[in-house]
Amino acid sequence: MSLILGLIEMLLLGAWFVLRWHRLQQALQWWYRQHVLRLFDEAEAARNGVLQDAFTLRRTVELSLIQHQALKKADEEKLLMTLGELHDSLKRFSDFLSPPYLEDSFPMSIEHLLRSHQHPDVVLDFSLPKKWQPNSYEQSRVVWIAIDELLRIAIAPSVESISACLTQRTTTHEFMIQIFYSNDNCQTFQTQLTELSHLRRAAQFLTAGTCTYHFDNATLKWLLQWS
Repeated sequence: MSLILGLIEMLLLGAWFVLRWHRLQQALQWWYRQHVLRLFDEAEAARNGVLQDAFTLRRTVELSLIQHQALKKADEEKLLMTLGELHDSLKRFSDFLSPPYLEDSFPMSIEHLLRSHQHPDVVLDFSLPKKWQPNSYEQSRVVWIAIDELLRIAIAPSVESISACLTQRTTTHEFMIQIFYSNDNCQTFQTQLTELSHLRRAAQFLTAGTCTYHFDNATLKWLLQWS
């Protein structure tokens, strides 16, 4: 009898490990898929935006030189507007390839990331340390990507305010964020829970840390800890 119970326990334990591995595999596949889709979106934006704008600028200047004519005021204004859009597109693409301040100051990089996701009417409150003992760039980038993905998943029109806190202790680091939604529209966020689950598992595995989240009373609380 004890032998049968032992075999049953081993089978249950094996099934548990298989299930955990399957969920982790799904989470890592999701992480990779999100990265690939982001690269695709940025490449499409560059092709349809930056490259087209650059071509338009080049043709406008070439025609003015060929015709030996000064640009009309309307053309000048259009040219300046196109240059502004070109600058914004290049800055966004550059920020995606290499997040600002990440190599020099992780807290400043997180502040920039939070502000980049902030909608005009959303109240943003954060507590970030002025001093930070640097991690490896690779680890900082993984944490940055995890926070970026969280914000992309969780930020919605129903968000009213965001509160974030970054702390560094002797052996651990912690990033905690709370996102408050309006009671009327918070249910629209429920569809994102599967992605949050994938993000939690992937972040835990890739940072060798712990990640938890809780959604209650129109508030999402997300906590990531790593060493």
